[in-house]
Amino acid sequence: MTEIRISAEDIIVTAELNDSDTAETIKNALPIEGTVNTWGDEIYFTIPIDCAQEEDARAEVEVGELGYVMGDHGGVHWIPRKGNRNAGTQ
Repeated sequence: MTEIRISAEDIIVTAELNDSDTAETIKNALPIEGTVNTWGDEIYFTIPIDCAQEEDARAEVEVGELGYVMGDHGGVHWIPRKGNRNAGTQ
């Protein structure tokens, strides 16, 4: 697994990327800059990659996990753990 850092203004969190092809593509695209958006408790941002769907892909992620969303608005979605600035794995 690869540890990455996600920062926005004065907030810095660490996350682990799994060993999937999607995670490898994201790692190779770093550093990535973008605008953060929110939807309820979810934080998301567009990233400049395009990946095929992984065999073990799922529609929902657990709190604390990162998830890659395919399509025209593809990007990373993250639901932070309440009271914790550490992301989970995905």
